[in-house]
Amino acid sequence: MEIPRHWRLKQQRYGLVGEVCPHCDFKIFPPRDVCPNCGDEAKELFTF
Repeated sequence: MEIPRHWRLKQQRYGLVGEVCPHCDFKIFPPRDVCPNCGDEAKELFTF
């Protein structure tokens, strides 16, 4: 893995920050723009 990418993703990996879908309450890790469960937009951050 490249050094810049490692530092950019450090908080996400070691802080376990993902997203939660506001429509179906599905927890998503790693964060994505679309919920894999229902297909709606997921933008709310969630710390596991």
